[in-house]
Amino acid sequence: MNFQIPYQVKANIFAYPSYGYATSQFEYFRIGIALFSLFNFLLFLLDYDVLLAYNGMINWEVTNANSFWFEPHLQKFTNFISPTLLLNILSFTYILSLSLLALGYRTGITSFISFSCFLLFSFQLYPYVYGVDLYQSVLLFFLCVFPSGY
Repeated sequence: MNFQIPYQVKANIFAYPSYGYATSQFEYFRIGIALFSLFNFLLFLLDYDVLLAYNGMINWEVTNANSFWFEPHLQKFTNFISPTLLLNILSFTYILSLSLLALGYRTGITSFISFSCFLLFSFQLYPYVYGVDLYQSVLLFFLCVFPSGY
């Protein structure tokens, strides 16, 4: 069996045209996506009580009524934990995972946690989604699938 094929494929994927073999081609991509996601979420935190709160501009019950049964909406978790504590835990987890993703610490796990938290918030905030969130979810999923760390 010829084991040179995976090495050739890997060499072709991570090869710059003039710089040769690059072991961390996705490193700047990972840092850029993590910092953009962090900036985007911090803008939502400015209007925390209006956009994210349980009784904000659009109540969680309204967005939960418009979601499918399989979507992990935040309203479904309020049977186990208070909405305020749930939002605080998820916000802290999302900010921490994006910070660790930007730093390159355990990029597979932190990108999965970031992607999961982003999905939870995007199901909650879908009336405010304006296009870039679709690309952000695809790029965070991309970081979950492809290695982008050290």
